[in-house]
Order: sequence, then structure tokens, then C-alpha cells
Amino acid sequence: MSEVVRKKPEPITKKDMTIGWVMWWFGRVCIDTNTKKGGHGFALGMGYTCRNLYDQQGLADLMTRHDEYYLSDYVFGGCINGIAIALEEQRAHDLYEKGESEITTQMISEIKSGLMGPLAGFGDTITQTVLYVLSVSIAQPLAAAGNMLSVLIVFLTHACWRPTVSFLTMWPGYTQGKTFAAKLTSNSFAKNVIIVAGILAMMMMGALTAKNVSFNPTMMAGASSLSDVLDAIAPGIRGLGPVFIVYFLLKKNFKVPVIIIMILVFGLVCSFIGLV
Repeated sequence: MSEVVRKKPEPITKKDMTIGWVMWWFGRVCIDTNTKKGGHGFALGMGYTCRNLYDQQGLADLMTRHDEYYLSDYVFGGCINGIAIALEEQRAHDLYEKGESEITTQMISEIKSGLMGPLAGFGDTITQTVLYVLSVSIAQPLAAAGNMLSVLIVFLTHACWRPTVSFLTMWPGYTQGKTFAAKLTSNSFAKNVIIVAGILAMMMMGALTAKNVSFNPTMMAGASSLSDVLDAIAPGIRGLGPVFIVYFLLKKNFKVPVIIIMILVFGLVCSFIGLV
């Protein structure tokens, strides 16, 4: 549907973008649906931010076209909001001044859809893998010791870090447009970040394993216990062994409840025969 802009578009202010982002951030959670996911929240935020660009009918059309399926990493995906706002603003000015615009509604939708996948792959790796592992590995020992600092760590890395990064990435998305998203998801940059993130995550998993996983067989092997023999052959294998076995079972598509039951049964059997 082509819009007829009946008034001069007013500039989008930082306040407009800030309030629109807040409406989107909380709206995507409150009105999340299986058919649209975060689409309703996106349309809500865009409607407020761009309310002074079009007349009433034009604003209704804007919210309708943004009320579509939207699912990405909402942290680094904040730049998609900025890009969409910039495109809508330029389109509104073109329609007012020229009566037409090279920025079509289909183009805006395609740019949004095209960025959802790359930013989801990049953002999920950072947010759900590295950040989660780091926060848990730091907070877990503190929580076990009864230190309330563990709550603060989790709060800062999840309740504060996620919306802060999302809000900050919206601005370069607005000012730099697709160029910023291209830089963020470029093969070389994303590849290097993911490699470093993967190494860091594996290091933290190793630290968690060494601290929290232990298999201590008490059975004697000659003059030494089986634990001492295993430590002499491969130090740390008593902690890594169970982790590798569980990982192998997961790769073989064993269900988590089944693995838990197997661990319980194995522990009971070993205890019964005096192995541990």
C-alpha cells in the first residue's frame, strides 16, 4: 500500500528512540506469540518512535508492516531497530518531498529478515554461551559459600548487560545503517570473536569440571587405590571422564532424564559393590 504523507515529518529525537526502545524491549516479552514472536513488540516500539513521520493512516500502515514475524538475538539485534527507524525516516521524507521513495516497504521487511539470522548466530554465541558460562562459573562458587555477591554478578550479566548492549547497538544501527550490521557480522570479525569465545567457554567449563565433578573409586589396585592409579596415568581424568561420557551419550541422542537415571543407577551399583 502506498502512503500519502499529509504533513511534514518531524525529526526523530533521542527521547523518541529511547522510549520506543523501552516499549520494544518489554513489549517483546509481554506480547510474545508463537506466530509473531517479538513482532508485536517491534511494531509497538516502531509505532511510538515514528509516530511523527506520517499521518494517522501512514502510521497505521507502518505498524501493520512491522507487526510481522521477528526473531533474532535481541541483544546485538538492537541495531536492527536503529536501521529500521533510519529507513522509515528517510522514506517518510522522500514521500513528503517527492511523492515517492526508492525505499519500499518490501525493502524494509527484507532487510529486517536478512539481518535476523546473522545477528542471531553471532549474538547467541556471545550471550548464551560465553556470557552464561562466565557468569555461572564465577557466581556458582560464591553462591556455594553463601556470598550474596553471586546474585549481583548474575543480575549484572543478565538483567543489566543484555538490555544495555541492545540499547547501545541501536544508535550505530540508526546512524550507520546496514554498514554497522555488516561490520558486526562480517566473516572475519564474527569468526575471530566466536573462536575466542569458544576457547574462553571451554576454559571455564574445564575449571567448573575440575572443581565440581569428581569420581573417587576406593577399590585397591595392589598397594595403591584405583584413584591413585588413574591420577598417575592421566591427572584429572577422574573428573573429565564422567563429563566426556555424558557428552558422548548426548551426542548419541540420549535424553537428559535417561542420562540422569543412568548416573544414579551407576552410583548405587558402585556403592553397593564397594567401588566408591
